[in-house]
Amino acid sequence: MNLSFKDTKFIIEALNHLINTYNKRLSEIEDLEEYEDEASELGNDTLFLESLQTEIEKTLSNHNNLSLPTFSNLNHQQEKITSPDSLMNSVLQLSIHQRLLLLEAISESIRNDNNLKAS
Repeated sequence: MNLSFKDTKFIIEALNHLINTYNKRLSEIEDLEEYEDEASELGNDTLFLESLQTEIEKTLSNHNNLSLPTFSNLNHQQEKITSPDSLMNSVLQLSIHQRLLLLEAISESIRNDNNLKAS
């Protein structure tokens, strides 16, 4: 199964939420003997989910380190980027995953720009 960058981020958020829910329940019952089995299961499940989350984050991190073709490299392959159409043609040369990374980078740069202006 091939998951997009956004899919993977969503799964990590869901795992984090589930881990927090399990930890909250565990803190409520850990000292009560009648819930000993449930506490043990929650503890084991939490460790498994944390391990799974770490592995998914590593995979995402490795994909984030993919080198995107630079626009100068793309320019050598086709016309110079001088218009929205030529930019679109350059972007279409990228894989879907690379386009999502580019979108994330642009979104982050705009958020950072807005935060600097607001300061």
